[in-house]
Amino acid sequence: MFKFANFVQSGIVRLVTVAGFPPTKGDQEIANAIKELSRLTYGRDRHIVNQEIIARTRF
Repeated sequence: MFKFANFVQSGIVRLVTVAGFPPTKGDQEIANAIKELSRLTYGRDRHIVNQEIIARTRF
């Protein structure tokens, strides 16, 4: 639960209390599959990335 204030031009209007739902447990197998798919799709070789960073930071 957290509280936040609504702001308008004239100042704070009122304080609002919000309660969210607790996080769900989820399916670890699906989470791991999504992470692996992301690595295969967007992942790059670490050494190449490090070389590019070093090349950009040289003055």
